[in-house]
Amino acid sequence: MRGLAKRYGKTYNTIILNKNYFHITNSRDAEKVLSASKNLEMGEVFRFFESFMKQGLFTAQGKKWKIRRKMLAPTLHISMLKNYFKTFM
Repeated sequence: MRGLAKRYGKTYNTIILNKNYFHITNSRDAEKVLSASKNLEMGEVFRFFESFMKQGLFTAQGKKWKIRRKMLAPTLHISMLKNYFKTFM
């Protein structure tokens, strides 16, 4: 993928097995796309997991995913994780 990004630019399309994939390698562009909940639709791989994991943070889509992510985000904030640095090292 890095080679394709160097060749075609930071944003490009590929077609793999008759499916169109839009690749974004620029963080600013990715932020614009991911900040809109209408763009948050999980792929087919997630549908497989949803069959036995149901809808959680990993498999939820759109508004439901955004709400659950916002609930979890404070626990993963750097100020909270600093307490565990010694444990990880």
